[in-house]
Amino acid sequence: MAAKYNKEYLERLAAKVLDGKATEAEKVFLQAYYDAFDKGEEFTAELSGEDREILKHEIKSSLLVGIGAPKGKVIPFYKRIVAQTAAAAAVLLIGLLTFYWYRPVQPMAITSGIHENDIAPGSDKAILTLSNGQQVILTGAKNGQLAMQGNTAITKSAEGEVIYDAKGGSSGALTYNTISTPRGGQFKISLPDGSRVWLNAASSLTFPASFPDNERKVQVTGEVYFEVAHNRAKPFRVVFEQQVVEVLGTHFNINAYQEEPVLKTTLLEGKINLVNKQQSVILLPGQQASVKRSVEGITVAAVDIKEAAAWKDGLFVFNKASIQEVMRTAARWYDVEVEYQGNLEHTRFGGTISRYKNISELLDNVGIVGGFSYKIEGRKVILMK
Repeated sequence: MAAKYNKEYLERLAAKVLDGKATEAEKVFLQAYYDAFDKGEEFTAELSGEDREILKHEIKSSLLVGIGAPKGKVIPFYKRIVAQTAAAAAVLLIGLLTFYWYRPVQPMAITSGIHENDIAPGSDKAILTLSNGQQVILTGAKNGQLAMQGNTAITKSAEGEVIYDAKGGSSGALTYNTISTPRGGQFKISLPDGSRVWLNAASSLTFPASFPDNERKVQVTGEVYFEVAHNRAKPFRVVFEQQVVEVLGTHFNINAYQEEPVLKTTLLEGKINLVNKQQSVILLPGQQASVKRSVEGITVAAVDIKEAAAWKDGLFVFNKASIQEVMRTAARWYDVEVEYQGNLEHTRFGGTISRYKNISELLDNVGIVGGFSYKIEGRKVILMK
């Protein structure tokens, strides 16, 4: 059953829209709620017929005045946003509508984020550590050649990608480089074999500057997405958390953050073999292998592959996630500390929203769903029930 909201809350929200004090997320929510009146949905099932019509009129009036739609017709807020930026509007509306689907049936409080202390999203930033210990700050580095490692030239493209170009293969003893992103960072790199790798916030990739003739082996921490160049004669292996992914050529995502209770490997294309101390499993496209830190063994399930790789495409995608899961993800990307005040345990969130918005937009959305407010103090976010 869809969530219901009490009449008093909706009247307060309509008043905020009317006074021009509502956030963008609150405006979209109220418009979506208004649309539900005429679609036979159960959002207002507990209201009498008279109260229902009064509430509908109040909401319509606030939308007409507070958002500025032409007289006699309420134009959905998201349609006007689409005219300005279709992609952003779709993300915001879809995210908000699915965000309240999993919410327990109980009244919801108005969010009250302090937006003047807003926090900007993460961006492309990383450090490249060469085999001799020299560090190259990739954030803001000029395009062109950055360094040489044996026969391998390391350059930065105009698109901001670091590219390893091996001239004539391995030059003898392997030399290892590490690219690492901080909290609030991400980066993309092309390895000596042509494989492409995306690093999420607080992640790292260690790899040889030039692969030997018999294998391609790398090591990762955090969350990393791979598009592995096909080479049947030279298998590609990814080592992480006492596990190994073995591939020939494929697309997959590894989520192995230390603070996450479950390690997840998701296959988008091709086929991989995941090996740990207990067992070995073959993954096919659309499957995800999960390994709980507290339980031995590998669990395989079908998943939405778009969710696993959404971060690479600039999106947060949540599916029945707890507030702790949502905020752990947000904390890494926005480089913030999170504090909880009150009971926030029982709400589950689902939805899609851009990673390139300020943190207040994410908090406004989940706050509307979860019935909590928040404040930002420096780089600390405090959620309050």
